Amino acid sequence: MLHGCTIEDGALIGIQAIVLNGAVIGKNCLVGAGALVTEGKVFPDNSLILGSPAKVVRKVSEDQLRIMQRDTWDYVLRGRRYKKTQKRIG
Repeated sequence: MLHGCTIEDGALIGIQAIVLNGAVIGKNCLVGAGALVTEGKVFPDNSLILGSPAKVVRKVSEDQLRIMQRDTWDYVLRGRRYKKTQKRIG
């Protein structure tokens, strides 16, 4: 759930992550599934963000960044196909 926050370009938010008011997720960050980003928290670019409350665990590696970009593009393509066909894409 995203609520009153800023998500910069290239960031990927995991399933059931919560990002609250005034929080800023920097460019190319990965917020892990189920993470809780508290109000007003600001994370630098290229951070791997995990936990509840969320914190930076480490920087996202170049390999991970390439995988994130590929996976994000896959989400976009699947969304476009679904919009066109209205059929589940497995």
